[in-house]
Amino acid sequence: MTEELLARPSTTRECIRDYLMLIVDTDLKGPVRRGCLGTSTALELGGRTALAGL
Repeated sequence: MTEELLARPSTTRECIRDYLMLIVDTDLKGPVRRGCLGTSTALELGGRTALAGL
């Protein structure tokens, strides 16, 4: 599924966003909700920098 998601025709930004959403959705569906360090970091720093562009 990951390879299909990243191989589809779209911008790099869209691919990264969709991949991160897949990680979050997969984690939330699991029996133990541990979170994701990468996603947590992106969310925390995303509001502090204009480079995030979200």
